[in-house]
Amino acid sequence: MNNRRLAFYIAAVALQAIIIASVPLPTIQALWHGRTVILKVEPYDPYDIMGGYYAQLGYDISRKNAFSTTTLDIKRGTRIYAVIEEGATQDAPWKPVSLGNPPPVNLPPNQVFLCGTYNGRRVSYGLERFYFSEEQRDSIEQDLSTTPILALAEVKVDPSGRSALVRLRVGNRIYQTK
Repeated sequence: MNNRRLAFYIAAVALQAIIIASVPLPTIQALWHGRTVILKVEPYDPYDIMGGYYAQLGYDISRKNAFSTTTLDIKRGTRIYAVIEEGATQDAPWKPVSLGNPPPVNLPPNQVFLCGTYNGRRVSYGLERFYFSEEQRDSIEQDLSTTPILALAEVKVDPSGRSALVRLRVGNRIYQTK
């Protein structure tokens, strides 16, 4: 009887460990297998840009009206797919193309799609918080408040539309995510 309890206990602990370990898997998969894209950062909350050791970011592709083609009437909580296209140069921000559902297929090589959720005002892609070290706090806050127009985010996007924020560029400064 004790062996059976021990086996049950080990199985329960192993299951919990597997569940906890699987939480960051989509981000890890996007980082390992994703394509690098550059997104234009927009000031999201200019009055309280810092909260703890992260910056709250917004993107031009977070606005529904940034897309020339929107194939659906989006309701709050709707999962949607944003198609973006490479900029003119390697360091230029990618441009919004279309917003829709279901996920697009057979995109040209210069386009990718990101999976997001519409929250009633904006589309959230899980890229809205940029975490950094305490030492970078003052520098990032200064850069984002004085030159927000020059802010770009480097993001990895995997073939299923999952994305991960890699680094933030403000002017000629580059900040790695923590």
